[in-house]
Amino acid sequence: MAKRLISSENYVIPVILAVGIELIVLVGLFYSWSSTPDIPPAKPTMIATLYELNSKSPATKQSSEKFAGESQKTKAKTTQEDQLASQLEDQKKIADARAKADAEAKKKADAKAKTDAEVKKKAEAKSKADAEAKKKAEAKAKADEAKKIADAKAKAEAKKKAEEKAKADAEAKKKADAKAKADAEAKKKADAKNKADAEAKKKADAARKAKEAKEAAALTDLLGDKVERAATKGDQVGNQVVGSLDDLVKQLVTDNWIVQGNPSPDTTVGLLIEMLPDGTITNVTISRSSGNTAFDNSAVTAARNVGRIPEIQKLDADTFNQLYRKRAFVFTAKGL
Repeated sequence: MAKRLISSENYVIPVILAVGIELIVLVGLFYSWSSTPDIPPAKPTMIATLYELNSKSPATKQSSEKFAGESQKTKAKTTQEDQLASQLEDQKKIADARAKADAEAKKKADAKAKTDAEVKKKAEAKSKADAEAKKKAEAKAKADEAKKIADAKAKAEAKKKAEEKAKADAEAKKKADAKAKADAEAKKKADAKNKADAEAKKKADAARKAKEAKEAAALTDLLGDKVERAATKGDQVGNQVVGSLDDLVKQLVTDNWIVQGNPSPDTTVGLLIEMLPDGTITNVTISRSSGNTAFDNSAVTAARNVGRIPEIQKLDADTFNQLYRKRAFVFTAKGL
């Protein structure tokens, strides 16, 4: 709206100038018409005419006066026409000046309108550029804000995960430490038990070896070359030797026994062991089942794994054939 007002004001001055010029022209015309002097009729040259009249007739004199009057009228008419022509020339000059002024005013107005259009175009282009710049700045600010929020969220998530991992690691370490401690305690107890078992086995082996040595010595005495000594001692130690050999066989079978079938303590199985005179075990059969097949089979396997009992070969033929070629044994789960 302001630009339209400015454009209208640009035409006001040229219009005022044009109207002013027209008023000046009209005033000039009015002044020239009002101030035009009345041209008096030309007076005849009296002397010449008198000389001529003196020499001419009255008719000639009238003719001369008439001619002089006509000449004076013609001259006055010519003067008026010249004045009118001059006035028309002045009006033409004024009109040309006015047209030139209008043309100049229009040219200036067109130039100003063109300049205003250029300025408007530049202003609109600047406004558009400013709007685009503002839009980009707002978009960038929005993107920066979104990135800032996303970064903060990611940082928070990472921190949360790190804290959760640290907590989980601490829990895992705590459990691992507890397990290591428990394992150490269990190992300590197991080592103590193994040590105790080893001590007990060592003592049992020592006792068994002492017993076997004692039985072997008794068997040697029984089977010695001295007939008189054997005869006197046979009845005394015979039962003791047989009992010692039975205990030896049971101990060897027990040492080779891997118990299976999860038997109760009172589970009992009977075995028939067949041997050669050198103590080699040739066959083992179940003489009385415990009812627990796994337990029975493990007993048979243990007896067969004994292989050979060297102490048997120290028996005389009669004693061996009578007592140990086929010998029945009873084993109980209790104490295995």
